[in-house]
Amino acid sequence: MKQALPLYRMLGFSVVTMLSFSSQSVAQTSPTAAEKVYQVPKNCAQAASSIHPDASLPLPEQEKRLKDVLKACPEMAEAHANLGSLLLKKRSFSEAKQHFEKAFAIHEDAAFVVGLGNVAFASGDNKEAETQYERALGMDANSSQALQGLASIELSKNAFAQAEDYLRKAAQLTPEDPVLFYNFGVVLGSQGKIPEAIASFRAALERKQDYIQAREQLVKLLLRQSRFDEAEQVLRNALDQDNSDVLSAVMLASVLDSRGQSKPAEKVLNAFEKKFPDRTKQDVSVKLSRAILRIKRGKIPEGISQLLELEKTLDFDKNKGKIDGITPGRLNGALGWAFLQQGEILKSIDYLNRALRENPEDQISKMNLEVANSIAGPSSAVVAPARQ
Repeated sequence: MKQALPLYRMLGFSVVTMLSFSSQSVAQTSPTAAEKVYQVPKNCAQAASSIHPDASLPLPEQEKRLKDVLKACPEMAEAHANLGSLLLKKRSFSEAKQHFEKAFAIHEDAAFVVGLGNVAFASGDNKEAETQYERALGMDANSSQALQGLASIELSKNAFAQAEDYLRKAAQLTPEDPVLFYNFGVVLGSQGKIPEAIASFRAALERKQDYIQAREQLVKLLLRQSRFDEAEQVLRNALDQDNSDVLSAVMLASVLDSRGQSKPAEKVLNAFEKKFPDRTKQDVSVKLSRAILRIKRGKIPEGISQLLELEKTLDFDKNKGKIDGITPGRLNGALGWAFLQQGEILKSIDYLNRALRENPEDQISKMNLEVANSIAGPSSAVVAPARQ
């Protein structure tokens, strides 16, 4: 049997293909909307301090704050926009659209139109997204966010030159915008220009040290080049800045594991869980990482039991197909790999086929399925039936 895959591969780290849209709002969709302060009704002046995103708070608490503000002050445009951004992050597209529309009805600003474009793009309606971005540029020719939105559409079509062109135009307007460097990194990484992409993600982090998405993508690319020392240092620096950063803790564990240090990797997760039990007891990425590490340390039945418990309890449909960055495809891929380690080949094939139906581009599951089929032989190498 082939050697077990590194944890960072099992977790599915890869270059994203969707651009980030902003540096300030909750869902990274419209920084201008979050930054602008319009005339606030007199009775709402005190509430205005609560409308700006506080990333340290859980999403439900951020949502509650904004809804409380809007209950008292329904005419506060930027509160509607920030709530729209948060709902976009939750993939509640219909509600997000309603709040951006309300914001625009209160104050006609191009930033709110960009928000509508972001909702359309995230929901897969590129035509509507392009219409909204062009509409925003018609209102404000200097809308860097609209240009970056158009770049995201071009990237989705693999039109890299056009995407870069839009980003260079945006760079002339907001040259210090960390999101711009992030987006350049995405475009460059999508073209296989890994050193240039790494430099772009580093530049984004230089301008915004707590830019989680840029750090994540930087680490992924460093791992692709087997630059483990650099990846580890990036993550340790992040934890020095914020020792409650669960994503950096999980990724640090994955880097250590990829270097054959499964026991130290598990210690990282144990230490994090001890310090921040409330942050970790419900975090799916931590649970998935812990289960995989248990399997890699030879505790296969225990690890599989943990993965099956996740499968049993998680409601991906209710959470718009993703929980703490984990998708059904990723969980099924992990289960397929786990059963492969245990020698339960037919179960492995079943789960790996599920993973590939949900994400046909999952190269790790493809490799594991190839191994499983080679062990099973022609008579047993079946394709699992579609789930009902």
